[in-house]
Amino acid sequence: MTAGAGAGPLGLAVAAALAAGALACLRLPALPPWPLWPVLVLAGGALWWRGGHWRWAGAAACGFAVAGLHAAFALSLQLPPTLERADVPLRGRVVGLPEHEAERTRFLFRVDRDAAMPAPLRGRLLRLAWYDTRGGGASARHAIEAGGRWAFVARLRAPRGLRNPGWFDSEKHAFARRIAAVGYVRDREPFRALRAGAGIDHWRERTAARIEAAVPGAASRYVRALALGDTRGLEELDWEALRATGLTHLIAISGFHVGLVAGFFALAVAGVWWAWPVLGRGVPRPQAAAAAAFAGALAYAAVAGWALPTVRTVLMIGVAMAARLSRRASSAGAALALAAIAVVLADPLLAAVRRRHPAMPVFAPAHAGLADTVPCLAGVAWQADGVSLRFLHPPLHFPDLRNEASCVLRVGTAHGAALLAGDIGAVVERELARRDPHGVRAEVVLAAHHGSETSSDPLFVAATGARHALVSTGHGNRFGHPQPAAVARWAAAGASLHDTAEAGALRVRFAPGGVSVSSRRATHPRLWDAARRQAADAR
Repeated sequence: MTAGAGAGPLGLAVAAALAAGALACLRLPALPPWPLWPVLVLAGGALWWRGGHWRWAGAAACGFAVAGLHAAFALSLQLPPTLERADVPLRGRVVGLPEHEAERTRFLFRVDRDAAMPAPLRGRLLRLAWYDTRGGGASARHAIEAGGRWAFVARLRAPRGLRNPGWFDSEKHAFARRIAAVGYVRDREPFRALRAGAGIDHWRERTAARIEAAVPGAASRYVRALALGDTRGLEELDWEALRATGLTHLIAISGFHVGLVAGFFALAVAGVWWAWPVLGRGVPRPQAAAAAAFAGALAYAAVAGWALPTVRTVLMIGVAMAARLSRRASSAGAALALAAIAVVLADPLLAAVRRRHPAMPVFAPAHAGLADTVPCLAGVAWQADGVSLRFLHPPLHFPDLRNEASCVLRVGTAHGAALLAGDIGAVVERELARRDPHGVRAEVVLAAHHGSETSSDPLFVAATGARHALVSTGHGNRFGHPQPAAVARWAAAGASLHDTAEAGALRVRFAPGGVSVSSRRATHPRLWDAARRQAADAR
């Protein structure tokens, strides 16, 4: 039976319903209990194939259930709490192209499946970093090659990142790529290389090195990106220029590139069959061209590192090839529907998308020596959109005392003020409270120095009169911020504490009715949210 463009069990309407069901599942704040999934698959599949008015509902239910099964599997792969921040001996293979930076090397690592590895990590994909040794000693990290095998000890933790609006969601990215844990190599523990680089990724790495040696100047990084999907050499300014000129998709290998390669292979084989018609006795020319297109797409996707857009395109070309090999008439709409169904069923999880807000001016102390920054000096003030902004610190000729010289900014509105205290310590806090008591008065305060023990002086805390204290920290940071003593001082003053490590981005709203603070993790719950999952594991 041939599926029409809109009707039939494999039509466009069914494909749209299947995709809508998968998207609806991925918008859930948490996954329902697992017994729901097989029930939905069976009931939805029956309605889908039975036809009638319930076909679309059945397809949507199937999409919902398939996405839920994929999501549950992806979450089950992540590091269990028993291994959180543990030093674990590992053995496995470097996957993809390692990124060698000034002070570290980042790479993906596939753990071996043998019994010597911890059971929760066998066959798992990890994202690791190898840092230079303290004191500038020689590091073995530069020997990391694509496809190489290594044995070392790594300190691991479950994937957890920032939750900021309009920015890269690293938790979603780890969830979509089935990354079980992140961590770093403990180079003070024994390590050894078991095998040099090998495989298609090692070929990509060596080819990229040859391109870099053969193509002079900055052009080599663009050639590597175009030919191999190797964007390691592109800097942020390069991406900004590409976005500004609308050329990003030419650099990042996409489905368009794979389609071109597949079309070339199809035309080449069709030409061979045209030149030697006898070949058509064994395999007809249309079927041979379709098979060649799929083989070319498969090979180019491997060369490009199996980037997500290339995988989608390979699936679509595979479906088109299957339709051609079946020798059944099929419209373009039916082929598109089949391809969409194949993509959703193969992997409905969405990839993380990196979005950026427009660049804003960067302020820094005058002595910082940072390029393209505007100096912040006490007394400098301006207004924008009815909001007044004024720097309270550092004053002119203030010495370079590192954290003590950081910028302190007061943001005033018609309904309240916020004080951004930078990284100053107790000495500067007390001086500000004495010198400018009105300036430090604010409903909301960004606690100085991430809530360290040497900041949030009681005199300063009392002078602000803040109702909300915000603390900018990273989860599990090695400094232990915010320190309990600093937290206690804000609590004793009657302020509510909000920590970005647990809450994600914090949104402060000044309104006639008062000030409110909301958490990104609370207002935008996601089923891959690491903070909620780790809190549940701890209970």
